[in-house]
Amino acid sequence: MDSHPTALQPRPRLLDARLEQDLERDGYVVAPLLDAAAVSRLRAFFDGLDSDVHHQAFGSSLQSRDIEYRQAVDRELKAVFALHTGRLFNRYRVCFANFTLKQPRNLLGEMPFHQDPAFVDETRYQSLGLWCPLVDVDVENGCLCAVPGSHNLNRGPRGPFTSFPYEDFVPLIRERYLRPVPMKAGEAFVFCQKVFHTSGPNRGGATRPVATALLAPEGVPLRFYHQRGDTMEVYAVDDLFYTRHILGSEPQGATLIGTIDYTYEPLSAERLAG
Repeated sequence: MDSHPTALQPRPRLLDARLEQDLERDGYVVAPLLDAAAVSRLRAFFDGLDSDVHHQAFGSSLQSRDIEYRQAVDRELKAVFALHTGRLFNRYRVCFANFTLKQPRNLLGEMPFHQDPAFVDETRYQSLGLWCPLVDVDVENGCLCAVPGSHNLNRGPRGPFTSFPYEDFVPLIRERYLRPVPMKAGEAFVFCQKVFHTSGPNRGGATRPVATALLAPEGVPLRFYHQRGDTMEVYAVDDLFYTRHILGSEPQGATLIGTIDYTYEPLSAERLAG
């Protein structure tokens, strides 16, 4: 296994050629996805749940140790997404889905700069994240903020707890390159996992619920990258692995297929400027 990507799958990821061009350039794109009925269905489902993660400043259903709750969330979200993603994605499947939320008037809900974990063999393929708010979002209630083009800055392997390697550059990134992404309920932020992104706390007066999902090309198996110091263990996993894996624990039921060095690409002010 190569720790740095070479060529990705040749086919477009999105059916709309303009959106695909924007995704290639920026590493993310915003597009309509869920209609009002779908948003209402998911909001009603979310409001009917009770979990410890729903009471955190920032919570994610994947953080819960309640596997039954996590898998119920996954089933409902995938059922709704399945009715809509076929119009946007080119032969991608929804692998797993979850809710994230931010409690109102809570400054502890900030999500620091990060890249998402790698979920596939990124030397050959690209997975896509889907982030779909169930309420309108802006900087007041914690919308996403992203760095256009940053998916090209660090293509090293990443696990769930891999630290953002460029903390020294965060002030410069915030000042010059970070872009807030306000969205309407039901719109989709579709992104490459390598994009640098963050979100502020929810200073608004209501909970900010978001339906999220991981999509991968049809037929491409998922991976789990488990960091041990300077080494990444790479495991083959099924689509439901992330709905039952307890974050921070050993990857039970996964097949070790190899190890690679943990590396990240050098960054400079000049490289950030493009």
